[in-house]
Amino acid sequence: MAGISSLAHALEPVLLLAATQPAEPAALVAQVPDAPAHSSAKSISISLPVTLDGRYVGDIQMDIAGERVTFPAERFVQLIQADVTAATTTSVAQAATAGRLTPIDASVAGMKVRYDSSLQELQVLTLIEARNRRLLNVSPGEGADTSPIETPEPVSLFLNGAISYSYIVEGPRGSDRGRQPLTGSLELGGRLFGNDGVAFITRQVYDEAAAHPFRRIESQLIYDDVAHLLRVTAGDLRNRGTNLQALPRMAGLSVERFYGLEPTRVFRPIGQTTFDLERPSTVQVRVNGLIFQELYLDSGRYDLRDLPLNQGSNAIELVIRDDTGREQIISQNNFFDFDLLATGETDFSAAVGVGSETPNGVIRYTNDWIFSGFARHGFSDSFTAGLDAQGDKKGGAVGASVIWASPIGTWRLQASGSQRKAIGFGYAVGAGYSNTGYVGRDWRWSLRADAQYVDDKFATIGDIALLNGGAIDRAARTRVSANAQINSARLAFNLSADYERIQGEGTRTTALAGVNYTINSTLAVGVFGRHVKASGQSNTGFFFQLNWTPGRNRLVRGTYDTARREVDLNYRYSPQPYVGTTAYELGLRRSGEIDTAELSGRVAHVSNRFEVTAQHNILSTSNFDSDERVQISRATLASSLVLAGGKLSFSRPVREAFAIVSRHSTLARKQILIDRTENGVRAQSDGFGPAVIPDLPTYIRTSAYVDVEDLPPGYDMGSGQFGFKAPLYAGYSLEAGSAASVSIMGSVVNKEGKPLGFIAGELQRKDRPGDEPIPVFTNRAGRLVGIGLTPGVYVLTLRTEPQFQQDITIDGNGGNLVNIGEIRVDQR
Repeated sequence: MAGISSLAHALEPVLLLAATQPAEPAALVAQVPDAPAHSSAKSISISLPVTLDGRYVGDIQMDIAGERVTFPAERFVQLIQADVTAATTTSVAQAATAGRLTPIDASVAGMKVRYDSSLQELQVLTLIEARNRRLLNVSPGEGADTSPIETPEPVSLFLNGAISYSYIVEGPRGSDRGRQPLTGSLELGGRLFGNDGVAFITRQVYDEAAAHPFRRIESQLIYDDVAHLLRVTAGDLRNRGTNLQALPRMAGLSVERFYGLEPTRVFRPIGQTTFDLERPSTVQVRVNGLIFQELYLDSGRYDLRDLPLNQGSNAIELVIRDDTGREQIISQNNFFDFDLLATGETDFSAAVGVGSETPNGVIRYTNDWIFSGFARHGFSDSFTAGLDAQGDKKGGAVGASVIWASPIGTWRLQASGSQRKAIGFGYAVGAGYSNTGYVGRDWRWSLRADAQYVDDKFATIGDIALLNGGAIDRAARTRVSANAQINSARLAFNLSADYERIQGEGTRTTALAGVNYTINSTLAVGVFGRHVKASGQSNTGFFFQLNWTPGRNRLVRGTYDTARREVDLNYRYSPQPYVGTTAYELGLRRSGEIDTAELSGRVAHVSNRFEVTAQHNILSTSNFDSDERVQISRATLASSLVLAGGKLSFSRPVREAFAIVSRHSTLARKQILIDRTENGVRAQSDGFGPAVIPDLPTYIRTSAYVDVEDLPPGYDMGSGQFGFKAPLYAGYSLEAGSAASVSIMGSVVNKEGKPLGFIAGELQRKDRPGDEPIPVFTNRAGRLVGIGLTPGVYVLTLRTEPQFQQDITIDGNGGNLVNIGEIRVDQR
């Protein structure tokens, strides 16, 4: 009988939906008698829940008169429209009479509606064809951080400074030993007008020995339009370009698509697949044989997006197990290339201005105008095409490119033509092919081939074309390269070849083949063979390497090159940059081919307010016995002065944005610790002032957690965290702690002295009745707790029967934890 019951339950949606088929209209009408038969029944109006395939979706106001049930069509459509197709909601709306529906009216093709009087709910049951597809994004975005986002200050400034001191301990005869000229750098940056404002930065270098010790290298004013993913830059420009474009030094104005303004947005083609679930199921998502995520989903239709695909061919599997144990596997292949753009996405950059030069290291601007730009558009998920152009008063270049992800791999084509005075017309073309795939479940292979030809007259605006007696000192160049790899979890085989021909200089051919073997999680070895042929000479050698990670953040690397007879040994310790951590590196390189050796050591220390590095190098012959041995020591100190919200402090150099975290007066003698872990802290307050977070990332949601050393008992720190989504070069001025840090505790009993558990209430400032009340409660034992209070008089209200009220005075002299004693309530 249990089996029959289970079967009946499983078939219930189908049996119910069968009543909606056109072949049985009489049976449907018979379920609800005509209205006149119940005209004498008293009608009641009541709000009842609506469930869709067993899932609560909201409440609806229903009129019930005997066996006749009606409800508003507009509200019903609102509740189901997110889950069912547009055709279904249209049919439902058309079935309404005077804006009202009965369960029979709402039962259209693929959907059955019924009123369950025993459960007092309106039930909606659907078949797959009536359901909308639900979109599931499975790649991580910004996470589930719900902390409030802080607002940056209207004006923020930082001044990064670094100074380097060098000393030649030992050098060749006649060399300038001893202290060397000081070198350094300065960066002045900040932001004006807060979130919607502009960022600016100017950078200078310092050389004590130069004719102009301070030299400006760039200055920029930057405006980010986050809503449209646009970055506008004025000043010295750092342009983006295509493979056949030059990146000239220039100053002016640029506008570009900047996806870094929304780091979690996916602008490349994403892995996606669709599937239907007849029953609640567990769905295991596998990409290239690896389990990426496991989801528990209700029955319905789904689009799965944002799958983490690798470059090339990807094998996607969905292992579906429903609640009866039945298993189904859906498999498909998906090709992905990082250079493709998603359908409808456009990437572009455009800049116009004048050229800049740096004679003697000092930046100078010319009177020659320059423009440079490109645009690429994703016409489909498998086809991206673009155009590019550059020019100045002497000529220009125009090019085009296409990328096509075909079923057998990705093809690339690009071409550019140039026209310049005294040079004429030139051209360059390039083509490429890449593909990856799998051999079984364990082996992944990849193949890439590229070819490029550059005419001897092709010239971009960044080239220097020297004229010698009317002849152009340039040469045509041809280059072809190919690379093939196949690897498993432990073994990786590599084969590559490169051919280059330069007009008038001959050819150069290079071939490399090798294997790398991962012995265990900490040790890997490899051997590679290399053959080079150029200018009629050839060289063949082998390259051996070993990588060992003896512990966390530690790496030992050793290599030997037989062709150069060169040994390279290196040990590195690189901990996370918490306050007080020190990284170091030791290296030895010895070359028998050129009879040289170098021994080096480097130490980097991260302090709360500065960073310091020191290094020492010894250069000599391979046996370290030369009279010409050189020893050089160098130390660099870097720090920053930051200003935000009227607060001034020192910190480590600022990267993109910063936050000053001060102590409230109630924590004046306490130390503030930011993001404390077992390995250290990110920043802390000290004798120099408040804590400063110098490395806030930009345009992505993050949090900083605040801890207080020896926090007073009962002190309420609230959430203990600050949320950020910092714009470029923004500064924040924040305060840890507050006056509302007092907690109260006591006990609530009745007149017989027995504890009253689970009593709720509130505290209201007597002198500020408009303030938000502070909730209080008692536990099972009648203990009363209230947090987030300030000194003053509060009215305590307890929701007893009758209601209880009493004044509570917090004078501020009793510490942060105030015991209000026993409260007797006349509870009935």
